[in-house]
Amino acid sequence: MKKSPVAVILLAVLFLALPAPSPACGIAMTLWDLVQSADLVAVARVVRVDSDPTPFEPFPDGDDSHDVVVLDLLETWKGTDVGQIRVDVPSRLTMDPYVEGAVVLVFLKRGESVARDWRHAAAWQPSRDELEEIGLAEEDYDELIASRSKEQDSIRRFEEWSSRRWLELEEGRQLPKSDEDRAALEDVVRDAVRLQSAGEVTDAVRLDWFISVVAHRGLREGNLYGLQAAEPELSDRQLARIADILASTPAVLRSLTAGLTDEQWRHEPTTEDWALNEIVCHLRDTEREIHQQQVNLLIEREGAFLPRPENAIWANEREYLNVHGPTALSEFVATRLEILRTMKEQNQKIWPRKARHAIFGPTSFLEVAGFIANHDRLHIQQAWKTLHSL
Repeated sequence: MKKSPVAVILLAVLFLALPAPSPACGIAMTLWDLVQSADLVAVARVVRVDSDPTPFEPFPDGDDSHDVVVLDLLETWKGTDVGQIRVDVPSRLTMDPYVEGAVVLVFLKRGESVARDWRHAAAWQPSRDELEEIGLAEEDYDELIASRSKEQDSIRRFEEWSSRRWLELEEGRQLPKSDEDRAALEDVVRDAVRLQSAGEVTDAVRLDWFISVVAHRGLREGNLYGLQAAEPELSDRQLARIADILASTPAVLRSLTAGLTDEQWRHEPTTEDWALNEIVCHLRDTEREIHQQQVNLLIEREGAFLPRPENAIWANEREYLNVHGPTALSEFVATRLEILRTMKEQNQKIWPRKARHAIFGPTSFLEVAGFIANHDRLHIQQAWKTLHSL
C-alpha cells in the first residue's frame, strides 16, 4: 500500500531518532548499558540452528518451542573465550541474523545472571503509603501483593529453566553490520569493558565515552539519549529534539491511516498480530493511563514512584478490535498534545529529576521521555508492517 511522501519522511525521522526496539514492547538499551549487562560480547560464526521442542521459557504464555543456535566464537570482546556455545533463542527470532555460516556480533547473558537481575528488580516493593499517594485503592493494593507472589513463583521457575543456558540480549541485533562500523564498535566496546571493570565510573568519564561513540555516524542512533542523560544540562536544541520526536508520532499515524476503510482498520496480518484499531487503542490508553500520569508525577515532586499497570491484557479486556480506530487515534493525539504542552512549560532543571519506576527502578524525567518515544517507534513499525500486509 503506497503512502504519501510526508508519511515516509516522518517515518524516517522517527525510525532514525531512536534505537531499534526488541520484538517485545520493551525498552531499548544504550550501548553502554548493553555492554554492562552482557556476560559475553563476541564475534561468532553460526554453525547451525537446532530446534528444541520445549518452550523457550516455562511460562503458560511462552513459545511452544524454541531454537538453539550453535556458535563458534571468533573474537571475544568481553568475557571468556569458551570456544563453541549454544544460545537459546525464541523460534520467531532465528531467521535473522542466525543463518548457517553467517558471522554475527552477539551480546549474551548467562541464564543465572538474567534470573538474578530479575529477582533483584522484584525485591523492591512500594509501601502502602506510597501507593496511596498516587491514588491506588485498598483492593488494588491487595491485588498488587497477590501479583507479586505470582511473580516470585515465575522467578523460581525461570531460575530452574535458565540454569547453565546462554540467552541473547536482543538489542545487540540492531547494531551496525558494516566492516567500518564494526571496527569502530570494537574500539568503543573494549573501551567500555575497560572502564566498567575498573570500578565506579564518574559521570564525566561516561560522558567522554558517549562522545567518542556518537563521533562515529554508524554508532550514533542508539546512543544519543545516553549522551543526553550523561550531560549535566541539556541545550534548548536537544530538548526541542526530544519534543520533536514525540510530536512526530501523531503526524505519522494520521498520514499512515488517512483514507482507510473500516475493514482495513480491522485487518490483522495473522492471528498473532494486532490490527490498526488495536494498535491505536493501545497507544491511546497507554498515553492516558501511564505516560501522562508518569509525567505529571515527575513534575509534582522529586523521587516520585511511577506506577506501570499491566497494559498487555487491555487489548482483549477492552475489545480494541471493535473500537472505532479514527476516534481512538484522535483521542491519542489529544492526550499527546497535552503532554507536549506540559513538557514545553518546564525548564531544563526538570530533565535530570529522579524517580523510581515500578519496573525499571531508578529513573529520570529524561529517561521516561525516552521510554515514551521508543514505545511510539515500536508501534509505528508495527503499524507500517500491518499496512504493508493489506
